[in-house]
Amino acid sequence: MRPEHFPTSIGRDGRVAWVVGFAAAIGFPGLAIIAASAAMLVLGILQQGKNPVARAVGRRAAVFGALSLLVTVFFFLMIFVIAPALIDAGVIADSSAWSAALMVPLAVWVVVAGPLTCVIMAIVALARPVTRERAQRVYADASR
Repeated sequence: MRPEHFPTSIGRDGRVAWVVGFAAAIGFPGLAIIAASAAMLVLGILQQGKNPVARAVGRRAAVFGALSLLVTVFFFLMIFVIAPALIDAGVIADSSAWSAALMVPLAVWVVVAGPLTCVIMAIVALARPVTRERAQRVYADASR
């Protein structure tokens, strides 16, 4: 790999897709993880048209953003659509233990763990640029 092909900035090495995780710091539970996940997903996908390093880094951010968004949407669907429908139909009791066992971990992800993970990954992306060795491995994998 020639030096002019080495991605040197956040925009050229795909880390921008992780840096938008700072959107999770907005402070509104639910909205924070949705905003950060959607931004990571979109910017991760936009990195696919760039160099192999940006594609690899962006793909990881997009996968994380998609999974995080999927879990968050599932949580809100369970609270506002599925659980009320099942309670109204008499399938589950209003104070069912299974729903609490499912909803508590999802709520912890949506309110605390998800936004915190996004912010930490954004800090890591800013603090640790892609090394030449890592970039060479990615370029080697991309040329196969």
